[in-house]
Amino acid sequence: MKPISVENSNHNKLVLTSAALIIFCISLTFIFSSIELALKLPLQLITIPIAYIVSNLIVYYFVGKKNLLNSNLISISSIFICFYLISKTYDVSWDGQWYHQDAILKLSENWNPFYASYDVQKSISESDIWIHHYPHASWLVQATIFKLSGSIQATKLLTLLLSFACFGIAYFVLTAKHNFSKIITSLFALCIALNPIAYSQFFSFYVDGQSAMGISIYLLLLYYLLDKPSVFISILLASVFIYFVNIKFTNLVYLSIFNFAFFFWYVIKHPALRLKVFLGFSMLYILAVFVIGYSSYTRNTLEKGHPFYPLMGENNVGEIVGNIHKSVNFFDQNRFQNFIDASFASPVYSRNPDSSKFRMPFTEVGYENYYRTDSEMSGFGARWSELLIITLILLLFVLSSKSYRNKTNFFILISILLF
Repeated sequence: MKPISVENSNHNKLVLTSAALIIFCISLTFIFSSIELALKLPLQLITIPIAYIVSNLIVYYFVGKKNLLNSNLISISSIFICFYLISKTYDVSWDGQWYHQDAILKLSENWNPFYASYDVQKSISESDIWIHHYPHASWLVQATIFKLSGSIQATKLLTLLLSFACFGIAYFVLTAKHNFSKIITSLFALCIALNPIAYSQFFSFYVDGQSAMGISIYLLLLYYLLDKPSVFISILLASVFIYFVNIKFTNLVYLSIFNFAFFFWYVIKHPALRLKVFLGFSMLYILAVFVIGYSSYTRNTLEKGHPFYPLMGENNVGEIVGNIHKSVNFFDQNRFQNFIDASFASPVYSRNPDSSKFRMPFTEVGYENYYRTDSEMSGFGARWSELLIITLILLLFVLSSKSYRNKTNFFILISILLF
């Protein structure tokens, strides 16, 4: 197999392989853990070391051995830095301590979601319905980390670790696709990696931050593949898909939308490859959703009639869950109105605030509301409304400029940053 062709400098390949080692290791840990449970085996202490070794073999086979040592130094250093920092903090969030941590503990105690049945009369915990039916990928990886390290708090490291990986992927893709300076590229990559959804959850068991990083990484890899076919990047994309659709139901929806758009864009440009691309995506969905995702998607469909149970399907609680965080005035609005109101509202921490309250941009902000994980109004950050306005103005300026030749690429880049 010919090593991947990276048209940039060696340091760009180094950034890519360092990030790829982290992503492959997380995804393979989930896959191997799922195989163990399917075989009715307990989670093994050696799963993570084996996953890391296999990750190295994949990188070696497709990219080559050059920079592999340095890539390992960077990825291992990132893992230990994240482990140390996160292990020194406590998660004080509601859902983090409730069902996320609960699921990790149950899995580490040999509870097996591939075979265990949900029985209200024989409940294993108060969060039974969630840990039985929600996707298990993040919890499986965290349970394996817990068994290996003995530190339950350290298992929160995945969001921060994926932020490191996201920075590497963003830097690689932006360097390959654009002619920005190293400083500008680094700043762009940092903006993507420090998505407010992610950094607000660095120290909690929540999986929304992981999802934000996964969606960003996935979009970046699809963006790269639009005009730069690569077997290695395609395998990396598949590993991202397998892991992230199995940590949150909505990830499957989002990534499917992106796959649909990519498929039609790609086959228009390369009509001879449409069958090959279609079969590739089909195999990926079968493997990720129905085989590896058996404990949630397949079992939910077989037992409850819907893959997204308990959020959808018969006797679902989706509407109840969806309305927990809504302001009263949101119920009569569409999603666009919700977005505008939430973006330009005063930050509020409440399980059901009476009504969103408009805050004039560039005025005083209640920063004290960001000391906690769940800020329902203006949840993207204290100055999100101001940043949104500035970004949209800059975007209009660039798109109206005749001197900028590749406006399509820049529009995609801004979309990734805003997402």
